[in-house]
Amino acid sequence: MSYYFRYALVLIAMYNVCDLIGRYIPLVKCLKLESRKCITVAILSRFLLVPAFYFTAKYGDQGWMIMLTSFLGLSNGYLTICVLTSAPKGYKVSHLSGKYSQKTLVSRLQVERH
Repeated sequence: MSYYFRYALVLIAMYNVCDLIGRYIPLVKCLKLESRKCITVAILSRFLLVPAFYFTAKYGDQGWMIMLTSFLGLSNGYLTICVLTSAPKGYKVSHLSGKYSQKTLVSRLQVERH
């Protein structure tokens, strides 16, 4: 196996392991983000990782790239669970939205049959 192939496998493995760890962090109540505003700021701040990855790939060492990839995986898992558990709390669903989605689904099925 070539050196670069192993490096890519390490990056993928670190991302997936840290993503898994990040999904379990919100189980600790004091570490879970509940505020939608804080979650939005955290998600938008991840865009700062784009130039960080660029400059690390251009000028940095492989250790820094592994650290950035690990942080991306950790934040991905953590923020995914925070969003999925806090989003339904602030959304009021009316009974009309269910009927509308049912009519859309039925009309789509009828169009596909013809």
